[in-house]
This record gives sequence, C-alpha cells and structure tokens, in this order.
Amino acid sequence: MNVFDELVLPNGSRIPNRIAKAAMEENMADADHAPSDSLLQLYQTWADGGAGLLISGNVMVDSRAMTGPGGVVLEDDRHLARFTRWAQTGQANGAQFWLQINHPAGRCRQSWGKPPGRRPPCRWIWATCPNTSPCRRR
Repeated sequence: MNVFDELVLPNGSRIPNRIAKAAMEENMADADHAPSDSLLQLYQTWADGGAGLLISGNVMVDSRAMTGPGGVVLEDDRHLARFTRWAQTGQANGAQFWLQINHPAGRCRQSWGKPPGRRPPCRWIWATCPNTSPCRRR
C-alpha cells in the first residue's frame, strides 16, 4: 500500500490517494455566513496540493446556534451558488470534498457567531435544535 494509491470505500466512492485534509474550523465566512472568497481560495490551494480528500470545517445548520464567530452556515438555499462553487473548488484535480455539518447541541455562548462590537455579555443560552423544537435540558 502506498499513500498515492487510490482508496475505494465500501460504498464505491473512490478517493484518488490516501492524503486527506482533516476537518478544521476555519472561521472564514463572509459577513452573511456564506463561504468567503478567502475560504474558496484556501480550498483551491489545498486542492492544488494534491490531497485526495478535503473535509470542510464546521458548516453550521442554524445561525442561531454557532460554535464561534466567522462560521459558515447552510440553513436554506440563499447561498447555494457559493456552496456549489466551494464544492467545485474542493473537487478540483479529482479530490473528494466532504462537507462537515454541525450543530453545537444544547448550549452555546450567546456571543458566538456575532462580530466583535455586537457581542452581548458572555453568557450561556440554550440553543435551538435543527428540528426547531427546544433541546432537552439535562
């Protein structure tokens, strides 16, 4: 086995080599929580580097429940063109691009996801679950 050998997953997906860019939290969304030009350029650089698999950083499913400032959010189709471009960028040179979807579960800081200067006092709030029902408190 060689790191440059193709990897075939049990579901039939083919990864061109065994080099992967692990998931990170880049915090590089634009002001509207869409993938920014800087984020797309970063993924283009990684794709040009020859990795067979690029796993995105956190992509939140609810803008009311963030893990930190600058997070990318996919909660409706407003930014579909930007996400499509991100996927195309990540798949450059034959790489697989996997989107890491995320929700912080029951609690998050009220200030997370808000730009500096607009952050309320640092306190914990109960997040809303993706199904719009309040999360169970433990």
